[in-house]
Amino acid sequence: GKCDHREVREAVVGELNHVDHDLAAAVAGGIGVSPPASPAAPSHGRSSPALSQLSLPGDTPATRKIAILAADGVDGAGLRRLTEALREAGAMPEVLAPADGPLRSSTSGDPAADRAISTMSSVLYDAVIAAGGPDSVEALTGDGYAVHFLSEAFRHQKPVGAFGSGVQLLAAANLNG
Repeated sequence: GKCDHREVREAVVGELNHVDHDLAAAVAGGIGVSPPASPAAPSHGRSSPALSQLSLPGDTPATRKIAILAADGVDGAGLRRLTEALREAGAMPEVLAPADGPLRSSTSGDPAADRAISTMSSVLYDAVIAAGGPDSVEALTGDGYAVHFLSEAFRHQKPVGAFGSGVQLLAAANLNG
């Protein structure tokens, strides 16, 4: 829809028609080009295990990118144990906070946020975890970006979890409503 060249939009609709005719017609209507007259020729019917998501290990955190929501007052010891365990399992945890940089811990050692929540999107992560620490949870409960991040991940059916008082952030995000 942001492309100024009509022929490019038409070509994209043509490619989508190879995936699904109804989808191609709906997209065509939304971007102002003519829908394809008929479905594209059926596919060759072959598949590649190398390209199939079904052949990937789905029951392991290895290679998964996991967002951990935290703020000042986070349970630093719990956060450290969690990130270490995830890294040992091959996952890639990132701590997201209202601002990137150092966080004040309620326990021991001051962790650092890798990124600001407001600059990230939940669709970039495979799972989300709310860190514990009453002050951290209170700050994140009042942060619209954090609550939206968590509820959006849940709506996209991504694994969502918490440790310690982080469970209260899950409740505040109203994930069932």
